[in-house]
Amino acid sequence: MSTRLYLAAISACSIVFVDSLTSSMVDTAFRAFMERYNKKYGSDNEFNLRKALYAETLEDIALINKEGK
Repeated sequence: MSTRLYLAAISACSIVFVDSLTSSMVDTAFRAFMERYNKKYGSDNEFNLRKALYAETLEDIALINKEGK
């Protein structure tokens, strides 16, 4: 995945309100992150944990951006 597509996915997720983050948006952004940074996880449990943490971070970013406007 290209850097431009990765940044577009992140931007799309970060500009929506916290309540609007869908699982497909998070999944797309997380998979782009994994590809860009060559991340590999040893188990489904670790993958799911890392994805959940990533989703929380996206929500934090969206909330901060919302408050800053």
